[in-house]
Amino acid sequence: MLIEVLVEVGITVFVLLTLLISCAVLAVARPLRPSHKPAASRRGGGRPLFPRGP
Repeated sequence: MLIEVLVEVGITVFVLLTLLISCAVLAVARPLRPSHKPAASRRGGGRPLFPRGP
């Protein structure tokens, strides 16, 4: 019976940690691609990813 409780607790902790890690990854990845400034790169205000030669 003790083993069953340990397995259930382990699975629960694993699932909670997985959810927390995925939420943290999403929170970190969101600012890398800001969707509220698409016009800045169109005007040339941002640095182009693939700059053309001189």
